[in-house]
Amino acid sequence: MTVMTNLKQLDRLVLKIVRLKDVYSEYEVTSLTEQAVYLNGKKIEKGQAWGEEFGCGKFTFSYDPEKYVNPYLYVENGGVEHLLSAGGKPFGMADYLPNGKDAIFRCHKYVSLREIKEPAEITVDSYASHTFYGTMPFEKKQTFSVNGYSPVRVYNGIYVAEIDETVKKFVDDLSLLTSYFRIMPEGDKRKIEAYKTYEKLFDLLTVLPEHAPDRGELAAASGFIGEFLSSLKSIGADEGIYVGLVGHSHLDTAWLWTVEEARRKALRTAANAVTLLKRYPEYRFVMSSVLYMNWIEQDSPELFAEIRALVKEGRFEPNGATWVECDCNLTDGESMIRQFVRGKRYLKEKFGYDADVFWLPDTFGYSAALPQILRGCGVPYFLTTKLSWNDTNRFPYDSFIWRGIDGSEVTVHFNTIQTTGDPEAISSRVQKRMNKHITEHVLMAYGYGDGGGGPCADMAENALRTAETYPYAKAEHTSVSAFMQKLETEELPRYTGELYLELHRGTLTTNHDMKKLNRTLENALKDAELICAGTGDL
Repeated sequence: MTVMTNLKQLDRLVLKIVRLKDVYSEYEVTSLTEQAVYLNGKKIEKGQAWGEEFGCGKFTFSYDPEKYVNPYLYVENGGVEHLLSAGGKPFGMADYLPNGKDAIFRCHKYVSLREIKEPAEITVDSYASHTFYGTMPFEKKQTFSVNGYSPVRVYNGIYVAEIDETVKKFVDDLSLLTSYFRIMPEGDKRKIEAYKTYEKLFDLLTVLPEHAPDRGELAAASGFIGEFLSSLKSIGADEGIYVGLVGHSHLDTAWLWTVEEARRKALRTAANAVTLLKRYPEYRFVMSSVLYMNWIEQDSPELFAEIRALVKEGRFEPNGATWVECDCNLTDGESMIRQFVRGKRYLKEKFGYDADVFWLPDTFGYSAALPQILRGCGVPYFLTTKLSWNDTNRFPYDSFIWRGIDGSEVTVHFNTIQTTGDPEAISSRVQKRMNKHITEHVLMAYGYGDGGGGPCADMAENALRTAETYPYAKAEHTSVSAFMQKLETEELPRYTGELYLELHRGTLTTNHDMKKLNRTLENALKDAELICAGTGDL
């Protein structure tokens, strides 16, 4: 075996092996078989334009699993997001775009078809996108999810891809090894073993394969990496810090898209989550807005039944308590209470589930009255992320007891969203936590969102493997509720009063007519309810 004693040479060797990830990933897909596809019942050909502003298209093809060994679905039909169904039953989503905006968010590229065991008609329900003018002053007209303005959707095929699992496993293993290597401090025995592993890989692997990779070499390489990963915790694991992991996808009910598209996004997100939960027993997923559960119940009763079963298992967590993730400054107290009453009642009726968490990552500040409302509605925990965005005064805690106007108290944690669950992400979150002398608990809700989606299969598998091997903290998949129960056992600091978000302060002083009409409607609803109560019409 090559043994290098010069550290600079060793680091160059490591860099050469790290680059093999990109070299070998090009060999993962061994074939792409174009399918005979029908759009809304009519055969569609490459180059054909379809769709309209805010419109959708239903693409179908006949799938026979006997024809493939390790099949994945790849969609390049011009749409920007797709619900995937087999025999009418949703099983996942795709959102990869060759010219997509925010490419890191579009991780659902190749979607496994392994769970489809019988011939079936596969349906790809695609959103054609829409035109908008961005979120900043003077931004040019653009097409949602696409770089630039591209008003025409052009069909370029739907394919069944065969993926070489040996190559894919090596690429995934090397990515995990490299993520660990980057966080290991100098002098750590594990880093010495990592260097040795890279030396073994250098001796074994063809650095620039002229033809297809040697699958025997790659299998042996994965074996070396597996031995290293399995040894990480045996070298004095430190489990003093607790890192809770849970899959999640933030979904704005209406932001850069219509409510109708948000409804489709919720269905895609849930279908993807259910498939991953069935595939990986240790995986957990949280979905917050109760409205989305109601939509899914109406739009896909079969998927809703699967969610209900997973809720009973404690693996799909419909925890957020409110009907939607709502504003907490401009609405009045009674409107806030009705959010909880309606949300918790629905969850209790449909799932037998009692929500104990107010999950609100993306609202622009939090009224000092909230602890009293939360306690009155039977919600002892509050999680958010936005206070870390303050642009002048850094909020002093990320875990604390929040005391309201009347003295009511709830336990609060500023969790992480829009992240992965790999070693680098976990290490970064642990290092950046505040009040290290007070709390040793952090929650990471990994997966990308804003417009839904959540973790893809590779991301979930990576997080699961990281949790199994991470030696610098105790990392495990958990529910948000279970995490908060652990956190509240600590002696936490107290904070009294409003949680004021500085960065988005201007949102409270714009669009005056909308705010005035909202308050007018709130007053009218109170009057209507009083009248109905008096007449017995409630």
